[in-house]
Amino acid sequence: MDKGIYYRLAGNGCMFFTLATCILMAHSAMQKQLPSHPELELNNSLSFRYATIWNMFLQLFYSALAFTCDLPAVLNKEEKISPAVRKFRFRIFHELVFPNCWGIAMFWPIYFFDRELIFPIATEIIIPTWQNIVVHGVIFAYVAWEMAFLPEVPRREEIRITPVLVIQIAYIISLLFTKYIHPGAWVYDILGYLEGSVMFYLVFFSPLTLCVLGFYAQWAVRRHLFNFANTKLKL
Repeated sequence: MDKGIYYRLAGNGCMFFTLATCILMAHSAMQKQLPSHPELELNNSLSFRYATIWNMFLQLFYSALAFTCDLPAVLNKEEKISPAVRKFRFRIFHELVFPNCWGIAMFWPIYFFDRELIFPIATEIIIPTWQNIVVHGVIFAYVAWEMAFLPEVPRREEIRITPVLVIQIAYIISLLFTKYIHPGAWVYDILGYLEGSVMFYLVFFSPLTLCVLGFYAQWAVRRHLFNFANTKLKL
């Protein structure tokens, strides 16, 4: 049993609990606030069209899968998890979870430029500051933590960029559907603000570009994180 397994169990368990809590609290707050804040109806109807929500459910699924894969090893029941499931765990991390997280990084430059264009202050009655930090910040620490303590990294030729490309293209289609078919508005105000300018295309395709960069950068990132875990934590 590899020494990093306890770190992974702690990280995945904490992340699953934290994300599940954020989702449940946001849903509860939305249902409570809607009657007195009808302006939130559009946000409510578009909730599953936000990139952050897509990423949260992806990480929620992965953290549950990873915890399920590692726990039997600690209980000396490693044979309960088939090699195919373990391989799927590694592939979904390297092909989706890690690169997809890079696309969410676009949030912060826009937030500091003008938060009203991506996370209006009015939405804090649904998603308070601490939840915003979790879903747009802590997620990067979680992915780095998991990357540092994974016992192995598949060879480059075993990992495909196709899954993250499919997710990103599907999300672009979702954005266009929301704008031009139903309900007829951009999910993010920044897109309406920049529409008609060259910057619109830069912002619109930046998440896809960042995800591609993240996919190809992961082996270098892994090398540095793995070295840190081994030298500082003596794994």
